[in-house]
Parts: sequence; structure tokens; C-alpha cells
Amino acid sequence: MSRCERGTYQDGEGASSCTSCEVGKSNNGTGLTTCSSCQPGYYQNEEKKTSCKLCIKGKYEPDSVATDCKPCNQGKYSDTLGATGCKGCNIGESQPGTGKETCNECAPGKYQNVTNATVDTSSRA
Repeated sequence: MSRCERGTYQDGEGASSCTSCEVGKSNNGTGLTTCSSCQPGYYQNEEKKTSCKLCIKGKYEPDSVATDCKPCNQGKYSDTLGATGCKGCNIGESQPGTGKETCNECAPGKYQNVTNATVDTSSRA
């Protein structure tokens, strides 16, 4: 049998066919016997791929062998590609949405005195 193409592997010596890399894995060589797991910050949601995809801003993936990236929760954000976790909003900021790249500064007349806030608080009279 000829060598397996990229994105596939030969499962054991003497195997008569090549197997596609599973979702969450990839390989970029020929004639390989395994596929590599996607690293944290990456994912792969298709079979037979030669590389893993980078998580976009607003999403993260802390584990390997991922098939998708998780959106950052409310009060958190990710401003980098390939994030393995999300950052919390600072004092004076909030983020009511999920999967966001930034936090919002408090609107005029509002404040926020805790981190990871999801809403602004009205100023005291």
C-alpha cells in the first residue's frame, strides 16, 4: 500500500487502508500512524484535516482534542486569538454579552466597583 496522505493515518502495521483524522485532531505529514490532538486554544470540527483552527477573539478553549471553542461568559472577554481562557472585566467596566472581545466602559452617570461585572450600576444621588 502507498503512504497515507496528509489528514489521514495508517492504523497499525500492515493495515490495508488509511483512516481519516477524527474531529479534534489533525496531521500534516504523509505515512503517519497517528493524528495529533489539537492543542488548547485550537479546535478542529472536521475530519481529515492537516491542521487545527485557532480560536477567534471572544472565544477560548482550555482543553485539547476540541471540536469547537467556547464563548466567554458575561462579565468576561478574550481579546487574543488562540485563547485558553477569558479575562474578567475591570472595575469601571461591564460586559452583558457572551463571546465578546472587550468590556464596555461604564456609561456617563453609571459606575461599577467590582470586577467581572455584567451590568453598570446607577450613580447614587
